[in-house]
Amino acid sequence: MEYLNAAGRIPLLTANEEILLGRSIQAMQRLLESNPDGPYSRQERGIMHRGRKAKDRMVTANMRLVVDVSKKYRRQCDHLSQEDLLQEGTFGLIRAAEKFDPERGYKFSTYAYWWIRQSMARAVTTYDRSIRLPVHVAERIVKLRAWIASRMERYGPPTLDQCAEFLEIDREQARDYLQHMQGISSLDRCAMGRDGEASALIDMRSEEHTSELQSRFGISYAVFCLKKK
Repeated sequence: MEYLNAAGRIPLLTANEEILLGRSIQAMQRLLESNPDGPYSRQERGIMHRGRKAKDRMVTANMRLVVDVSKKYRRQCDHLSQEDLLQEGTFGLIRAAEKFDPERGYKFSTYAYWWIRQSMARAVTTYDRSIRLPVHVAERIVKLRAWIASRMERYGPPTLDQCAEFLEIDREQARDYLQHMQGISSLDRCAMGRDGEASALIDMRSEEHTSELQSRFGISYAVFCLKKK
């Protein structure tokens, strides 16, 4: 993919370059806020020209950050492609370049990461789900999914209480999050139980079925079908 190749070829910025570019961008942004439609004097046209070049440089030098974040969200998407996520992440990166204040002393990548992640999270909740979720809920689901996957390797599937404790929420909220992890699926869909008889997923909810459901339906069903209160 051209985006990925380009991201790897462009050199990173030094701390001093980030400060100089950030100052040029902020000068342009202040001018746009005070006089968005022009006309501009010769000096102001110079500010605009330097600001646009600085923003292009800031964005292109940080494209690999968009790629890194997109890989984390790609595993959570059913319909959005990596190209879609890269596009949304780039919108966030551009916004970060426009808002970045170099005088505060932090690195641009630290600041941009939040904007990129927010942009991708909004895209996932808006376009990748049949039911739209608030951004903070989608981010918790991403966090929970990653935690479950890492925990499964050592301890097996967690209980509902452990999921709730990890997110510092109550059991019912945790159950809702786990349900959203699996997307839209009918609980009347039949699955084969240990006795060889077909059962609806909503009825297969005891913890003794966890390993079987894990192998048949993946982590999300294994956790979701834990025993209810």
